[in-house]
Amino acid sequence: MNSWITKFLKEHHRKGTIDLEDFYDVPLNLEAERLTTQLENNWFNEMKRCPQNPSLIRVTLITIGWKLFLSGLLLIPCVCIQLRAEFLFVF
Repeated sequence: MNSWITKFLKEHHRKGTIDLEDFYDVPLNLEAERLTTQLENNWFNEMKRCPQNPSLIRVTLITIGWKLFLSGLLLIPCVCIQLRAEFLFVF
C-alpha cells in the first residue's frame, strides 16, 4: 500500500492536485464489468456441474486465475508483517 500511494502523494505535492491521468489504467481482463459477467457465467456453470455443492472458491479461481489468487495469498503475510512492525513502532 505504501509504495502504491507514495507516487500519488509525491505527485500531489509537486502539482498540488491529482488528475485522472495520474492513475494507472486497469488491464482489460481485470475490468469490473467483465469480471462480474465472467464470474456470473462461471457460477451458473458450476451450479450445473455440482448442483448439490457448488464451490465459490473454484469459480473464483476459474474467473481470475491462479496467478492473481496466489499473489493475493502471498500479500497476506506481507501485510501482517507490516502491521506488526507498525504496531511495535507505536509502542
